[in-house]
Amino acid sequence: MKVYKRNPLDMDLAGIEGLLLPALGVLILLFLAFLFLGGSSPNVVTARLVQNPLSLSANDSTVLQVQVSNPTSQMAQDMIVQVTAPSAPKLSITPKRQTIPFLGSNETRTLEFLVLPVDAASDPFTPGSYSITISTQLQGEPYTTQVKVQVVK
Repeated sequence: MKVYKRNPLDMDLAGIEGLLLPALGVLILLFLAFLFLGGSSPNVVTARLVQNPLSLSANDSTVLQVQVSNPTSQMAQDMIVQVTAPSAPKLSITPKRQTIPFLGSNETRTLEFLVLPVDAASDPFTPGSYSITISTQLQGEPYTTQVKVQVVK
């Protein structure tokens, strides 16, 4: 006794039945290519400001936390992490660079930098939004990220 029909919508699938399996295969290959060619690769450098915006009148400073990761299978040695603010020469960053002597495979290290707008009566700091650039190299490849700091009166 048959309870259901084989093709309940009475559609003629004879023309496309042979294309369904190859189309599904192509979709799976595209997904795998996206996944393995960078769709899920972790960031080598990420950064965040602990306090933002900064107030000139309160003489605010903030800590820039930089996370450096090594997603490779090899240990990294002598990684130099540099922090610059090319658009704001009066933005003091201390230290300007730090070295990570070694960073094992799949390890992450957090570094801290102090960011302070230098405001002087003779040379006032102009309030605004400024980019801070963080850069390093891993296995000879350069990696860079940016954060924006907002400076208010």
